[in-house]
Formats: sequence, structure tokens, C-alpha cells
Amino acid sequence: MTNTGFCNLSDQELTSLQNVSFNKDTRIIILSNNKLKDLKGIKFPPYLEVLDLSNNQLSDISHLVLPNTLKELVLTGNPLVFKPESWMKIRTNANIIYF
Repeated sequence: MTNTGFCNLSDQELTSLQNVSFNKDTRIIILSNNKLKDLKGIKFPPYLEVLDLSNNQLSDISHLVLPNTLKELVLTGNPLVFKPESWMKIRTNANIIYF
């Protein structure tokens, strides 16, 4: 379980989030500079505003389920594959999305 409000798990060489749970009140999650390849089945907090997934090994994020409260999504430094039919499934109200 992470602290309320802010969770920084950057630079931890994480390959999976299967055993990670987030506090429901967490607003900012930093997961940059890890080795994450897949986020299937990960439940993000309902009030999440910022999600930094930069510099991981993510190639497909079409399965991401993001809360409507998300304002910023950072995806730079990932080998993302652009699949228009898949990316249309990603629903977010994020004001800023960095690829």
C-alpha cells in the first residue's frame, strides 16, 4: 500500500505491478524508469490526476483503464506501437498526454 496523495515508484526496476496496490486517494503516481512491459489488470485509484509511465518498455496501452479525473498522462520513452483501432479504446479526460 502506498501513501495517500503521492506515490513515487520510479527507478525501482519494476517489471510488474501485480503485487502493488494503490491507496484510493492517491492523486499522483510516478512509475518512470522501470522495466514495465504490461499493465493489464492494474486498477488505478479513482481520483488519479497524474500518471507518469515514462521510460519503461510499454508497447501496447490499449487495455489501460484510466479514471475520468486524470489530467496528465506521460508515456515518453516507451516503444509504443500505434494501433488506431486499439488506441481509440483508451478513454481519458487528460488535458496533457505526452508520447
